[in-house]
Amino acid sequence: MAEYGEGAEGRRKWFIPYEKKVLTALIEQHKDVVECKKRDGASNREKEKVWEVIAAQFSAHPSTQARTSRELRRCWENMKARAKKALDR
Repeated sequence: MAEYGEGAEGRRKWFIPYEKKVLTALIEQHKDVVECKKRDGASNREKEKVWEVIAAQFSAHPSTQARTSRELRRCWENMKARAKKALDR
């Protein structure tokens, strides 16, 4: 299987609104770790573990496409940035 963005598969599918709702609900359960501002080694390791748990729960959820923790984290960061941008208008 080719890496993300390579080979015949190309880019991954976009997140549909339902998937974003599922992601938001899963992050809400782990918000204290995901949104923690600490950047030390222990905190970063804990965040990585939590993102792996979120990815496993997301991929196991019916009607969602399997995603990596990296993809989910990027989607979450983009969702937050778009929300902040919308508030600035």
